[in-house]
Amino acid sequence: MPSWLGKVHPKYRTPHAALIVQAVVSLVLIVINFYASGGVQEAFQTMLSLAVVLQLVPFLYVFAALLKFAFGGDMAGARYSRGTLIASGFCGFVTTALGIALAFFPAKQITSVWRYEAKMFGFTLFFLVLAAFFFFVYGRLKAPQLGTARPM
Repeated sequence: MPSWLGKVHPKYRTPHAALIVQAVVSLVLIVINFYASGGVQEAFQTMLSLAVVLQLVPFLYVFAALLKFAFGGDMAGARYSRGTLIASGFCGFVTTALGIALAFFPAKQITSVWRYEAKMFGFTLFFLVLAAFFFFVYGRLKAPQLGTARPM
């Protein structure tokens, strides 16, 4: 992320720039969602389902990493056996994937299923691409700065 987002306000000691950016982005997304939806209930249900999907995506990565470690890692001195790690990783990954899939099923408040699915897939793809951009592209453009961490 840009370094100016981490600047702390001299008087209030809060990351004011990051809070302002978050407020503006949230406002834009809410206005777009209200405008594109049939009403408040439909917009709320869409945002709730989208939040569920976006919060479960990192767990897919965690369980996939557990599986990768279980299949290829050195198990000498490990607390759990390879079979336990494989079972835990597989069950966690499948459960999380099912949770994400279930979030794409519309609730009763949704009047247009096609519009709901389009918004869910579109916003999910948008945020995943945005996260990938910040992780891969922007993270490599910004050189690591040594010794800039300040104690709290």
